Amino acid sequence: MPEITEGVYSAEFLISEGPGTRSREIGTVKQGENLKSGHVLGASQFGATVTVTPNGRNTGDGTLTMGAADLGAASVVGVYAVECIEAAANGGRFSVTTPDGDALEEAVVGTAYSNDHLGFTIADGAADFVVGDSFTLTVAVGDGKLEELDVAVNTGAQIAYGILLDNVDASATGTNADTAASYIRRDAEVKADKLTWPSGITVEQQALATTQLAEQGIIIRT
Repeated sequence: MPEITEGVYSAEFLISEGPGTRSREIGTVKQGENLKSGHVLGASQFGATVTVTPNGRNTGDGTLTMGAADLGAASVVGVYAVECIEAAANGGRFSVTTPDGDALEEAVVGTAYSNDHLGFTIADGAADFVVGDSFTLTVAVGDGKLEELDVAVNTGAQIAYGILLDNVDASATGTNADTAASYIRRDAEVKADKLTWPSGITVEQQALATTQLAEQGIIIRT
């Protein structure tokens, strides 16, 4: 007799979830994706660019440069504040504050700044910065479309966002473009061996994604 191979069943990965629709959301899988139930998802949470705006009253004429590729896993939509708190000839130190008002580690002029929120460089100019000089970094909202978790990007899709409930093929054009789908977003227990991770993900990257899901109440059970 020919060998029969069973496919992936809808929501086969689920152990438990919240009452009603508490654990579930409906989103849009972006065109080009062909995903199975149990696929770990990311979402395009951030826009294509970060808007850097120097304070129009700055004394220093140095620049701050960054892009969407310099957003980290902890980045949030909104306005980050970067302000000079210590002036120095051809240098200086800047405070960095999240849109929620939380203080991050300080930035130093001429030294690349990088953490799980932001990456940028403040360059010295002809006129030195003085205390109070500042920049704002505006992280725009992305289109929110779902895709396979992609640890190589910085659009927000590198952050584990949820788990797909049903098989979705959005790989074709036309009627299958940007396909609506249900997914587990929060408060659920799931089976480790029924999840699909992106090809090539490292042990460390998977551990980080597992933590990100746990922060949303999605617990992976072995």
